[in-house]
Amino acid sequence: MGDAARQRILAIAADLFSRQGYTGTTIADIARELGTTTDPSAGPGRAARPPAGYGLERRTLLTMPKVALLSRVKAKEGQGEKLIAAFRPVFELVEEEPGTLLYVLHRSREDPDLFWVCELYADDDAFAAHRTSDAMAAATPALAEFIADAEFIIGEPVSAKGMPA
Repeated sequence: MGDAARQRILAIAADLFSRQGYTGTTIADIARELGTTTDPSAGPGRAARPPAGYGLERRTLLTMPKVALLSRVKAKEGQGEKLIAAFRPVFELVEEEPGTLLYVLHRSREDPDLFWVCELYADDDAFAAHRTSDAMAAATPALAEFIADAEFIIGEPVSAKGMPA
């Protein structure tokens, strides 16, 4: 999708949200404003496509931007179990965050001190709320005590099986 198309969709959505509220706005409303439809009965090659020049797939209209964070975390030598324990309060926190859709801690089968964290947030606001919460501020020093190295990648999901809506 081109940047101009994305900006137009976001502008239309923002306008509708301000007039109708977030919960009062449907994907069909946004599609109608774009001059397209989400109706699968429109048939192949007909109205189910966005207007020419927008470079959008029909599926794009059915999703809202989400924020993904992937982290590679290396625990200090022999501290993997302690790092897992330090993550427990974080998992309690994310259970209470409606905008945190997915939060998974993975451990390497080959290196018990190597972890990956996969996080998925409903939007930028949900991601910011998680990062800046008092609970995360309190958990960060406890996690840092057991972390030797960490890398982070912030992005957005492109395609997934079973991704939360």
